[in-house]
Amino acid sequence: MNAKYASALRPADWSARLVDYIEQVRHIDFVWGENDCALMASAWVEELIGHDPASDFRGRYTTEMGAIRALKRYGTGTLLSTFEGIVGPVCAPAQVRRGDIVGLVTEQGEALGICVGAMAATTGPTGFNLMRLLSAECGWKIGS
Repeated sequence: MNAKYASALRPADWSARLVDYIEQVRHIDFVWGENDCALMASAWVEELIGHDPASDFRGRYTTEMGAIRALKRYGTGTLLSTFEGIVGPVCAPAQVRRGDIVGLVTEQGEALGICVGAMAATTGPTGFNLMRLLSAECGWKIGS
């Protein structure tokens, strides 16, 4: 397990920060390489614990095809396995709590989201979405 992600301390005001972060990002248009699901979730992780899991990917793509190429070149080939390689082992979706990251499979493919209770906040080509947490494939514990 990558200790800097799972065992880092969450700030005391993390819950209020989560509300503010979701309110902010839900109004930002989806843009590959700027505000896509992976960068949105990773920016939340950085806000929460000060480590950006997407630092190697920022500025490396501007299209969907570019994102696929970046995952193959700088990651393990897929979004969920790349995130796992950076952050550490997955946990069952039932083990995540508010503020943790979840892996989803949508009609557009793999996606990352932020657990906001019974729902996961994510973004994609159709815009900001809330998906049922029960539809998550996996999750990652972020901070303690």
